[in-house]
Amino acid sequence: MHTTHDLLIGTVPSSLVGVVIDYCQHQCLPLPKHTALYQRQERLYLQEWRDLLAELAQHDPQPALGLAIASYARPKHVGVLAYLSLACSTLGEALQQFQRYYRLAYDGSVPTLAASDTRTLTVSWAFEAGRPGQLVDEFAIGLFYQLIKHMVSPQAVPLQHVSFINPTPRYRAPYERFFGCPVSFEDSLTRVSFDMSLLALPLAQPDQALQRILDAQAQALLAALPSKDIFDQEFQQAVVQAIQYGEVKLAEIAERLNLSVRALQRRLSNRGTHYQTELDRIRLTLANQYLQDPCLGLADIALLLGYSEQSAFQRAYRQWTGLTPQKMRLQFELKA
Repeated sequence: MHTTHDLLIGTVPSSLVGVVIDYCQHQCLPLPKHTALYQRQERLYLQEWRDLLAELAQHDPQPALGLAIASYARPKHVGVLAYLSLACSTLGEALQQFQRYYRLAYDGSVPTLAASDTRTLTVSWAFEAGRPGQLVDEFAIGLFYQLIKHMVSPQAVPLQHVSFINPTPRYRAPYERFFGCPVSFEDSLTRVSFDMSLLALPLAQPDQALQRILDAQAQALLAALPSKDIFDQEFQQAVVQAIQYGEVKLAEIAERLNLSVRALQRRLSNRGTHYQTELDRIRLTLANQYLQDPCLGLADIALLLGYSEQSAFQRAYRQWTGLTPQKMRLQFELKA
């Protein structure tokens, strides 16, 4: 069974996988095995993101690895949220937008901005979405700091203090080099503190017209994010993982969720659905993503979706959509 601390709720955009790829290429490291698959997904579950970073850590077990990876992050890896922040007039305005749309970049624990005294602003994260561990937390806070630096560049962003909820690591120096300030551990929250005067820092390229456009886009993307219902998150994650290994029987999904088959069926029924409907829905979502990749043949897609034969996938896809996969691929190509 899951414990409160290892139960992870939420997602991250697949664009963050690009940071991992850039890091591995610069460090001449092998890519984690599911990198290509995760790139084709719209978002990754936090469990998948944690596993991806953990696999990379096996090849590169250096202290503060999450910060080293985050140092390669650029606005393109975050997307609309980053560009919206860059279009703001001041750092304070950008941080307000960042808090408002943070789920687009990291749909886990939501940041809280609060003045700890008349001169200090603290951004803090609790762990209501679970505690993914130091490596994931390092990357998340490192990404936050990287984006702030991009917003105000070439000006500096001196921090006063950074703290993590995680245990104290063996080496503290890499953390203090990265953030340029004292860093502590075993705090009740993860926090970043800086002087309130930094809120007035002007950004390099404010653009109110662009900001309005991006704000509307961010609202639409935020509304489209999946529910943070714990069971829904775990169920979808279990199905996606099972599809990858070709183990899509109801009993196998129930086992992954530590439920009996009857209990899983009852939970789905209470949501007005059943297992085959949800399996087909998830497979269709993945299939449409794969069909937009010209490097994947239909046999490859069938295998990725857990079908033993291409013909079985083609029959299923036609039942779902009324079209053959070939015709849908052509439609995607025409829209591109």
